[in-house]
Amino acid sequence: MKIIGCFALSISLCIAGCGNIKWFPGGNSGSPALTMAFGTTTAQIGDPVTLTFTITNVTDNPAQSNLTFSDTLGNFTNGHGTFPVFVAIPPNFTTTCGGAIYSGSSTTTTVSPGDQSFTFSGGSLTAGQTSCTVSIDVTSNASTDATPLYTNGPGNVTSNLDQSNLTAQSLAFTPFPTPPVGNLSATDLVVNTANTQISLYVSNSGNAAVPATVTVEGFDTTSALQYTATINNNNNSVSPGGNFQPFSQTVSGVPAAAIAWKITDIK
Repeated sequence: MKIIGCFALSISLCIAGCGNIKWFPGGNSGSPALTMAFGTTTAQIGDPVTLTFTITNVTDNPAQSNLTFSDTLGNFTNGHGTFPVFVAIPPNFTTTCGGAIYSGSSTTTTVSPGDQSFTFSGGSLTAGQTSCTVSIDVTSNASTDATPLYTNGPGNVTSNLDQSNLTAQSLAFTPFPTPPVGNLSATDLVVNTANTQISLYVSNSGNAAVPATVTVEGFDTTSALQYTATINNNNNSVSPGGNFQPFSQTVSGVPAAAIAWKITDIK
């Protein structure tokens, strides 16, 4: 009886004095879990792909606050070089978790098209809420090879959440489609940081060499068209055989606001 009494007294003292200890009867005091998924497994270069993060509450669904995570989208490599994956234009950010998405590691600067990393901050779950989602659109101007595909996974993400169920998600970016008439296709658009040089690759699947003109357009962060350029590689013909050949052209007068680019035509 003395041992039982001492045990009961210890519990009583702990309940009274251990202010940092919480008791969840039959529950779980761990962190909510983070998972993510792309809205598709294949997308044309330049087209937006929705990346959705799901935050799932712990058992008994207590209220949660200060939910945060960061994602560095990174690059992938194909036969033409290394190319970035970045926030699309417009970003189309949505959340059922509250909070907001910011540029890079900031928690003050709003995320913008072209950003290669972002941070979600200020998320919360109300008592009884089982889960919530955070989504943002991403894209790339280049195409992936069959292997490796572009992959976004645990190595790209940091958070204060449980990432034990966060798995690598793969996405294939395909080249700009061949026009209805003709054998030309284009891919891997790059505009240098000074907006003075536009480079890409063109393929001709036909049997004869042909000239090619590629139209590219630059947009600002609100998706307003800022600049249109035609790239013809000094009027050199594209050889047949289906091998991608480099196109490059110096341009002028490109506004600094043109930060998101897309191939819009080839003929």
